[in-house]
Order: sequence, then C-alpha cells, then structure tokens
Amino acid sequence: MKRIVVLIIILSTLVFSSTFDLKYGGNAVEHGFDVQRTTDSGFILAGGTNSSGSGLYDGYLIKTDSTGTVEWEEVIGSASNEYFIKVRQTSDEGIIALGIKNIIYNYPYLTCDPWLAKYDKNGKFKWEKIFTEADVFHIVNDFIIAEDEGFLLLGSKKTSTGTYDAWLMKADSSGSLIWEQVYDGGNYDEGRSIINDFSGGYLLTCNSTRYFSIALKDQVWGIFVDQNGNVITQNIINNSSDDKYCQSVCATSDSCYVITGNINPEMLPPSYIGEYNQGLYLLKLNSLFSTEWIQYYNSDQVRSGKSCIEVNDGGFTILGTASAGSDPENIWLVKTDSSGDLIWERYYGSYLDDTGSGNIIQLADNSLVLCGTADIASDSSSSQINLIKTDSNGYVIYPPVITSFGNDSNNVSINWEAVSNAGSYIVYGSDRPDSNFTAIDTTAVNLWNTSVTDSLKKKFYYIKASTNNFSK
Repeated sequence: MKRIVVLIIILSTLVFSSTFDLKYGGNAVEHGFDVQRTTDSGFILAGGTNSSGSGLYDGYLIKTDSTGTVEWEEVIGSASNEYFIKVRQTSDEGIIALGIKNIIYNYPYLTCDPWLAKYDKNGKFKWEKIFTEADVFHIVNDFIIAEDEGFLLLGSKKTSTGTYDAWLMKADSSGSLIWEQVYDGGNYDEGRSIINDFSGGYLLTCNSTRYFSIALKDQVWGIFVDQNGNVITQNIINNSSDDKYCQSVCATSDSCYVITGNINPEMLPPSYIGEYNQGLYLLKLNSLFSTEWIQYYNSDQVRSGKSCIEVNDGGFTILGTASAGSDPENIWLVKTDSSGDLIWERYYGSYLDDTGSGNIIQLADNSLVLCGTADIASDSSSSQINLIKTDSNGYVIYPPVITSFGNDSNNVSINWEAVSNAGSYIVYGSDRPDSNFTAIDTTAVNLWNTSVTDSLKKKFYYIKASTNNFSK
C-alpha cells in the first residue's frame, strides 16, 4: 500500500510544477507593482516594504528563478517613504528600477520625487538618481528604456497655478537629466503610460480633466511625440460624457494600440494601489486616434483594470481587481478575443483582500505571469507581494492536501483536495486508472476523466485504491 501513496506524491509533483502562487515579504506590509522576465528565464519584481529597511516604506526588489524561488532581494530607502513602481532589465543584464521618493499624500493627489536605482544582475547596488526641484512637485507612473539605453520617465509636474501638466523626462544611461517636456491640457493632466510607437517616437497616454459641456470630466488624452519629446499629434480618445481613466497601453501586432482603464473613477492618489473603481473598459485605437472599438466589463462588482497585453492568439489579457459588496477583493484576470469580447475571467485570492496592483506578462509557452498584493492579516495590517504563474487558460493548479486515511480489510481510502483559482476542486490521478484505483466524489460519481471546469464545486473528493491482499 505504501507504493500507492508514493505514486500519488510523484504525480502531484509532476502535475503542479508548471504553475504557482507565491508570496514574498515579512510580517508587516509589502506591495507588488511590477514583474518582468529576465534573460536567465527568471523574474524580477518591484514594490515596497516596511517589514525592513530605513523608513516607513522602502524600495523592494526580488529576483527569482523560473519557479519563483528567491535568488536575491534588496531593500533600499531613507527616513522618508519610497516605493519601486517599475523595473526593467538593461542590456548589461543589470536591473534598473523606477521609484517614487519623499512621498507626500496631499489628497486627492500624490506628489513625490522621481527616483532611478541601478543594480547589477546579482543585486549589487550601483547608483541612484533622485530628480528633485525646490518647490516643485512631481508624479511619476511609468518609464521605458530608449534605444540609446537612456530612460524616459512619464508622469506629471505641478504648475505655478497649482494644477498639474503631463511631464516627460529623458535621462542618459547613468541617470543624468538630458531634457524634459511638459504638456498642458488645461486643468489636471497626468502622464500614465508610455510605449514605443510604430514611427520611432513614443505614445503617451494621459489622464486629463477637461470641461464637457459645463462639467469637468476625466478623459483619456493621447500624445504622439518624437524622440525629443516634441508633440507630433494629440487628441482626446473616445471623447464622451463618461469619465474615463487610463491605466495602461500596449501596442498590437496590427500596428494599433489597446488601452485599458476605469470608468467613473474616484480621484484617489495616482500610483496609489487603492484606486478601485466601478467599471473596466478596453479600447482599441489606430494611429490616427480613431477608436476601432471599445468594450466594457461591468457588473454588480467593483472592478478596476491595471494593465493589459496582447497575447499570442491575437486576443488580450487584462489584470485588475474585483470585489462584490462586502466580499474581499480578488486579483482578477480577463481574457478576450481580438475584438475585446470576453472569453473567460479568473479570480485569485483568499478570504482576505488580494489586489491586482501590478502587471501581467506572457511567456513563450503561453503561460501567464502576474504580480499583485495579498493581505495576510484580516485587518489589512500585513500584506505580501504575490507572484502568480498560470497556464494558458488562467488556471493555477494547487497541490492536493491529503486530509485523512481510512481502511478496512480489503481497501484503503485517501481523502484529498486540490483547489483551483476558479473556486473549484480539481481531481487528478494516475495516467493508468483501473478498477483498483479510482476517483469519486461523495456521491460515488466517478470523476476520473472529469475535465477542469467550474462545475467541480468546492467539496471533498476521494482517491480510492484497493487490493485483494491487504494486510495492516
């Protein structure tokens, strides 16, 4: 009988090794904001921590291998608050992190000093640059590495009139300022996401508060700029009376762009992980600023989108957060076809709050990797960075937990459970099932060949093994 138990353990190891759901941090508060693939097939994560370090919150980097096992981690900070919000790998296989430093929560806005920190591939600190000006407040949300290995930082800069303009800054490969540009939309303007466009310049997607009739509305403002930040063309995207707030933009394989964000947002601090709003949209835009389509994903849940990517089948995947009423927040993953029509959605989390505060990437095998934040205390006093790898359909297969054993003179029963992120219990077994080794639920229905579907409800299932010559 011991052979059967060993067989189950081996099968579990093989089945569950391709996906994972891992958490990193200490006993206080960590937030995860970004994950990127590294050239060694591992991952680099960026966020903030107050479990260790110098101040209330400090910048936090975690390097893992391809299975999520930590290879090194670094915490850097001062007596003030700081986070890392984005991270990239440089051409020398080092790490460059974008952070926010000297944070001031001046509701409803957040102000800070933009911050770049460079590390080598082993996590050794190389240099940092803090971009600060006397009596000038900044917001920074995104950055990319330029072709000349410099860096472009996008955010906002406070004006002399007390409003904010969208702001783009270029630094060289050592972090020294080369130039900066501001873009005035008239009221409050925030640069949110930057990508390379298809003509050698950049597309900036911004949030702009403007008058629609007589009321101020939040609109998505797109700006195409050249390599020096000079405006080529600009426009309000999908101009309407609805409040729209953009979070992320990505380029598509047909030379268009897709933007995700929220409808009717509450004006919470930019770059703050608490911006959960009522509705989610996905919008496809061509290079002439014409909207090809827009899709809305609304329900009785509070939903927000954080990032989007085009996936290998031509569809799109969106990472966000969803909750319903007093229920906990869950990390939320949405898969659409190439027209934005919903194919599936998945939820990840526990009975505590879990938020899609980071981004999502797709690997060559079509699996998905996403970064978020998971509460580990019921009063939200403690949280950790959450790294999740799913299969191509968004499933995380959790290893079974054997809960009890029972036997009589002729058979042995093993009670076990394996929960999926879809809220179902999944049953796995040997690849050679026979009459002596079966999987059944509590009503004795044979589940051996049952596929992974949402119809497998949360309950106990059994693996039953028997022998004609059982001895205790």
